Formats: sequence, C-alpha cells, structure tokens
Amino acid sequence: MEDPRYRAAVLIGPPGSGKGTQGQALVDQYPLQFAHLNTGDLFRRKSASDKVVSAVAASVNQGAFLSKDLVTRLLDEEVAQMMVDKCFIPERQILLLDGYPRTLEQIEPLDLRARVVTVLYFGGLDNSALDERMRIRGESQGREDDLLTATRSRSISPTSWNPL
Repeated sequence: MEDPRYRAAVLIGPPGSGKGTQGQALVDQYPLQFAHLNTGDLFRRKSASDKVVSAVAASVNQGAFLSKDLVTRLLDEEVAQMMVDKCFIPERQILLLDGYPRTLEQIEPLDLRARVVTVLYFGGLDNSALDERMRIRGESQGREDDLLTATRSRSISPTSWNPL
C-alpha cells in the first residue's frame, strides 16, 4: 500500500537564519520539484483575517508560539488550499515546511500528514548577525514579531537554540 502522506522537507533554524530566503530560492530554481510554505507568513496573514488567530496575534508578536491544535488546523487548511490552487502537487513536489515544526509537540501531527524526507538546519550565525537581520527585516516589513524582544523569546541564540 502506498503511503498517503505528502513528502516534506523541514527547514528549521532561528528567526533570521535564511529559511524563507533559501526555501523560496529552491522553488524559484526547481518549481516542478518543490513548493514552499512559510509558516510565519501564513500566521501573519491569518492573524489579520481569522478571529481565533487574531486573538493570539499579540502574544505571537511578543515571541510566543501558537497552540499545537491551532497550528495544525491552519497548516491543514493552507496545504489543502495549495493543492486546490495547484501550488502544491504532492505526486511530484516536496513541500518545504519553513519554520514548522517549532516545538516537540508539533512533530506527531506532522508525522500523521507528511513523510519528512529531509531536515535542513539553518544555523551558524552569531547573535549580532541575527539581530541585524531581524532589525532590518522588522523595519522594512513592519513586522512586530521581528522586534528584538520577540525574537529573543524565540531563542535565537545559536548556542541556546535547540533544534528538534
């Protein structure tokens, strides 16, 4: 029996480490092989339109994580919509999961839905480099979740950040 789960590659690393940039570069270079789902962009977009998500957006802007159930619901909805829109074709593409899972409790729901074929860890930058990237991105994109207090609470230190 064939595995019904879609194939995924997990991109993990501290905020500002380049997950989104490299994920998009892979899709741009190999659009028939990869689709990209940036969970941070998804959560920001949903927080503007979804009452449940907007209720927790303030805590996200302070660096807190969304609940496992809420994250799972949002990802399921987004992946389904990507399939409807033909942005993700599971039979031929690997879905690049950018920034998910972020906690150990998110691994089980992911495993039920996706067959992770690889994990790419984006690390090696020191705090000052990450701080500068986040400052520039926060200012240029108006992202409250990129303020130093929010990113610090998401443990951006390469020495203390604990990848799954």
